[in-house]
Amino acid sequence: MQTELISMQQSFILKSTVPNHILDPINQYLDQLLEDAKSISHADKLVGRIKGGKQLTISPQEKRVKLFINTIQEMSLSYYQHFHKINGTSNPLGKIVDVQDIWSVHCYAGDYNPLHNHLCDTLQGLSGILYTKVPPTIQENTTLDGCLEFVFGRTPATGSLTFMFSQSSIRRPAVGDIYLFPNWLEHMVYPFDGEGERRSVAFNVNFWDIETSA
Repeated sequence: MQTELISMQQSFILKSTVPNHILDPINQYLDQLLEDAKSISHADKLVGRIKGGKQLTISPQEKRVKLFINTIQEMSLSYYQHFHKINGTSNPLGKIVDVQDIWSVHCYAGDYNPLHNHLCDTLQGLSGILYTKVPPTIQENTTLDGCLEFVFGRTPATGSLTFMFSQSSIRRPAVGDIYLFPNWLEHMVYPFDGEGERRSVAFNVNFWDIETSA
Protein backbone atom coordinates (compact mmCIF):
# COMPACT_ATOMS: atom_id res chain seq x y z
CA MET A 1 0.00 0.00 0.00
CA GLN A 2 1.44 3.36 -1.02
CA THR A 3 1.20 6.37 1.24
CA GLU A 4 1.72 10.10 0.75
CA LEU A 5 2.46 12.92 3.20
CA ILE A 6 0.48 16.06 2.39
CA SER A 7 1.97 19.24 3.84
CA MET A 8 -0.28 21.76 5.58
CA GLN A 9 2.19 24.64 5.53
CA GLN A 10 0.94 28.17 4.95
CA SER A 11 4.05 29.89 3.65
CA PHE A 12 7.75 30.17 4.50
CA ILE A 13 10.45 32.41 5.98
CA LEU A 14 13.51 33.26 3.91
CA LYS A 15 16.74 33.56 5.92
CA SER A 16 20.12 34.77 4.72
CA THR A 17 23.27 36.48 5.99
CA VAL A 18 24.22 40.05 5.10
CA PRO A 19 27.99 40.53 4.65
CA ASN A 20 30.12 43.01 6.61
CA HIS A 21 30.65 45.38 3.68
CA ILE A 22 26.91 46.11 3.87
CA LEU A 23 26.55 45.86 7.67
CA ASP A 24 29.41 48.17 8.63
CA PRO A 25 28.10 51.29 6.81
CA ILE A 26 24.64 50.67 8.27
CA ASN A 27 26.02 50.56 11.81
CA GLN A 28 28.08 53.69 11.21
CA TYR A 29 24.95 55.48 10.03
CA LEU A 30 22.88 54.20 12.97
CA ASP A 31 25.56 55.26 15.48
CA GLN A 32 25.20 58.80 14.15
CA LEU A 33 21.40 58.55 14.07
CA LEU A 34 21.35 57.60 17.75
CA GLU A 35 23.40 60.67 18.68
CA ASP A 36 21.50 63.09 16.44
CA ALA A 37 18.91 65.07 18.40
CA LYS A 38 17.03 65.69 15.12
CA SER A 39 16.53 62.00 14.38
CA ILE A 40 12.90 61.10 13.70
CA SER A 41 11.27 58.61 16.08
CA HIS A 42 9.34 55.75 14.50
CA ALA A 43 7.86 54.69 17.84
CA ASP A 44 4.36 56.09 17.24
CA LYS A 45 3.94 53.63 14.35
CA LEU A 46 5.12 50.57 16.32
CA VAL A 47 4.10 48.37 19.25
CA GLY A 48 7.58 47.92 20.72
CA ARG A 49 7.98 48.34 24.49
CA ILE A 50 11.26 50.17 24.21
CA LYS A 51 12.13 52.14 27.35
CA GLY A 52 15.91 52.04 27.37
CA GLY A 53 16.46 52.36 23.64
CA LYS A 54 14.96 54.01 20.57
CA GLN A 55 13.08 53.23 17.37
CA LEU A 56 14.23 55.56 14.60
CA THR A 57 13.12 56.25 11.03
CA ILE A 58 15.77 55.42 8.43
CA SER A 59 15.95 57.42 5.22
CA PRO A 60 15.95 55.09 2.17
CA GLN A 61 17.94 57.81 0.39
CA GLU A 62 20.85 57.54 2.84
CA LYS A 63 23.82 56.35 0.78
CA ARG A 64 25.07 54.05 3.55
CA VAL A 65 21.89 51.96 3.35
CA LYS A 66 21.64 51.87 -0.45
CA LEU A 67 23.37 48.49 -0.77
CA PHE A 68 21.03 47.09 1.85
CA ILE A 69 17.97 48.44 0.00
CA ASN A 70 19.23 46.64 -3.10
CA THR A 71 19.64 43.46 -1.04
CA ILE A 72 16.05 43.74 0.23
CA GLN A 73 14.76 44.14 -3.33
CA GLU A 74 16.74 41.16 -4.62
CA MET A 75 15.64 38.93 -1.72
CA SER A 76 12.02 40.02 -2.12
CA LEU A 77 11.97 39.11 -5.82
CA SER A 78 13.56 35.77 -4.94
CA TYR A 79 10.87 35.20 -2.30
CA TYR A 80 8.12 36.09 -4.79
CA GLN A 81 9.47 33.71 -7.44
CA HIS A 82 10.13 30.91 -4.97
CA PHE A 83 6.63 31.14 -3.50
CA HIS A 84 4.91 30.88 -6.88
CA LYS A 85 7.18 28.01 -7.89
CA ILE A 86 6.26 26.05 -4.73
CA ASN A 87 2.60 27.00 -5.04
CA GLY A 88 2.41 26.04 -8.70
CA THR A 89 1.05 29.46 -9.66
CA SER A 90 2.36 32.25 -11.83
CA ASN A 91 1.68 35.94 -12.26
CA PRO A 92 1.90 37.19 -15.86
CA LEU A 93 2.51 40.74 -14.70
CA GLY A 94 5.97 41.99 -13.79
CA LYS A 95 6.47 43.34 -10.29
CA ILE A 96 8.17 46.42 -8.89
CA VAL A 97 9.57 45.89 -5.41
CA ASP A 98 9.04 48.96 -3.25
CA VAL A 99 10.55 49.32 0.24
CA GLN A 100 7.60 51.00 1.92
CA ASP A 101 9.35 51.96 5.14
CA ILE A 102 12.47 51.09 7.08
CA TRP A 103 13.47 51.78 10.68
CA SER A 104 16.00 50.83 13.36
CA VAL A 105 15.26 49.27 16.75
CA HIS A 106 17.81 49.85 19.52
CA CYS A 107 17.04 47.59 22.49
CA TYR A 108 18.66 47.34 25.91
CA ALA A 109 17.93 45.22 28.97
CA GLY A 110 14.17 44.87 29.50
CA ASP A 111 13.13 46.15 26.06
CA TYR A 112 10.91 43.86 23.99
CA ASN A 113 8.34 43.61 21.18
CA PRO A 114 4.99 41.96 21.95
CA LEU A 115 3.24 39.70 19.44
CA HIS A 116 2.37 41.68 16.31
CA ASN A 117 2.38 41.75 12.52
CA HIS A 118 2.95 44.49 9.93
CA LEU A 119 0.85 46.39 7.39
CA CYS A 120 1.77 46.95 3.75
CA ASP A 121 0.15 49.08 1.03
CA THR A 122 -0.22 46.13 -1.37
CA LEU A 123 -2.09 42.87 -0.81
CA GLN A 124 1.12 40.95 -1.43
CA GLY A 125 3.52 42.31 1.16
CA LEU A 126 6.65 41.20 2.94
CA SER A 127 8.33 42.29 6.14
CA GLY A 128 11.86 41.73 7.30
CA ILE A 129 14.37 41.98 10.14
CA LEU A 130 18.14 42.38 9.97
CA TYR A 131 20.31 42.11 13.10
CA THR A 132 23.33 44.43 13.08
CA LYS A 133 24.36 44.15 16.77
CA VAL A 134 23.78 41.35 19.28
CA PRO A 135 25.21 41.47 22.84
CA PRO A 136 27.11 38.46 24.26
CA THR A 137 24.40 37.98 26.90
CA ILE A 138 22.02 36.90 24.10
CA GLN A 139 24.55 34.94 22.06
CA GLU A 140 25.71 32.89 25.05
CA ASN A 141 22.27 32.32 26.58
CA THR A 142 20.29 29.11 26.19
CA THR A 143 16.93 30.54 27.32
CA LEU A 144 14.41 32.59 25.33
CA ASP A 145 16.08 35.84 26.45
CA GLY A 146 16.49 38.13 23.47
CA CYS A 147 15.12 35.62 20.97
CA LEU A 148 12.85 36.24 18.00
CA GLU A 149 9.77 34.03 17.72
CA PHE A 150 7.52 33.60 14.68
CA VAL A 151 4.01 32.37 15.49
CA PHE A 152 2.04 30.89 12.59
CA GLY A 153 -0.69 29.00 14.44
CA ARG A 154 -2.11 27.92 17.77
CA THR A 155 -0.09 25.31 19.67
CA PRO A 156 -2.17 23.70 22.44
CA ALA A 157 -0.56 22.49 25.64
CA THR A 158 -1.22 18.90 24.54
CA GLY A 159 1.13 19.45 21.57
CA SER A 160 2.44 16.19 20.12
CA LEU A 161 -0.11 14.18 22.12
CA THR A 162 -2.69 15.37 19.58
CA PHE A 163 -0.39 14.94 16.54
CA MET A 164 0.25 18.66 16.24
CA PHE A 165 3.65 20.09 15.40
CA SER A 166 4.80 23.30 17.08
CA GLN A 167 3.21 26.27 15.36
CA SER A 168 6.10 28.63 16.05
CA SER A 169 9.78 29.02 15.23
CA ILE A 170 12.24 30.48 17.74
CA ARG A 171 15.42 32.09 16.39
CA ARG A 172 18.40 33.32 18.36
CA PRO A 173 19.65 36.59 16.82
CA ALA A 174 23.11 36.69 15.28
CA VAL A 175 24.84 39.62 13.59
CA GLY A 176 24.10 39.65 9.88
CA ASP A 177 21.05 37.40 10.06
CA ILE A 178 18.17 38.63 7.92
CA TYR A 179 14.66 37.17 7.89
CA LEU A 180 12.07 37.87 5.19
CA PHE A 181 8.46 36.77 5.72
CA PRO A 182 4.82 37.55 4.81
CA ASN A 183 3.73 40.76 6.50
CA TRP A 184 0.76 38.96 8.12
CA LEU A 185 3.05 36.58 10.03
CA GLU A 186 2.90 37.33 13.75
CA HIS A 187 6.19 37.57 15.60
CA MET A 188 7.61 38.79 18.89
CA VAL A 189 11.00 39.58 20.44
CA TYR A 190 11.74 38.60 24.03
CA PRO A 191 13.46 40.92 26.54
CA PHE A 192 16.94 40.16 27.81
CA ASP A 193 19.09 40.96 30.84
CA GLY A 194 22.63 42.22 30.90
CA GLU A 195 24.81 44.78 29.16
CA GLY A 196 24.84 45.68 25.51
CA GLU A 197 22.55 46.65 22.66
CA ARG A 198 20.43 44.42 20.48
CA ARG A 199 20.21 46.42 17.26
CA SER A 200 18.00 45.54 14.32
CA VAL A 201 16.67 47.09 11.14
CA ALA A 202 13.07 46.33 10.20
CA PHE A 203 11.26 47.04 6.95
CA ASN A 204 8.13 46.45 4.89
CA VAL A 205 7.99 45.66 1.19
CA ASN A 206 5.25 46.25 -1.42
CA PHE A 207 4.83 44.46 -4.76
CA TRP A 208 3.37 46.78 -7.39
CA ASP A 209 2.26 45.63 -10.84
CA ILE A 210 4.40 47.39 -13.44
CA GLU A 211 1.26 48.52 -15.27
CA THR A 212 -0.13 50.03 -12.04
CA SER A 213 3.10 51.88 -11.31
CA ALA A 214 3.61 53.26 -14.81
